[in-house]
Amino acid sequence: MFQPEIVMNWNLVEYLPEDAGCQENFSAVIAGYILKIFMHLQDNFESHSQSQPKRRLGSQSQVAAKPLGVGSNQSTEELAKELLTGEMAQKLFRYVKYT
Repeated sequence: MFQPEIVMNWNLVEYLPEDAGCQENFSAVIAGYILKIFMHLQDNFESHSQSQPKRRLGSQSQVAAKPLGVGSNQSTEELAKELLTGEMAQKLFRYVKYT
């Protein structure tokens, strides 16, 4: 199974205080959010590709393409909203409270 690598290339974290590990904790929370969304999308893609018949094109078989991304289906949007308003928000508030 493919193991994703999350690379953060933004400067938002540089504006957060370094006290109490705020920058590291923020990055960890965001990476966890990205990973959960990725895993959800991957599960949905795998279940979709197993339920769809494969089409033969020349010598290669392909699965019917389905758009991926947070807005690709309602369950992913709901998960993203749940994570943002629930688990992720609570973790971020907990870290900010101590800085």
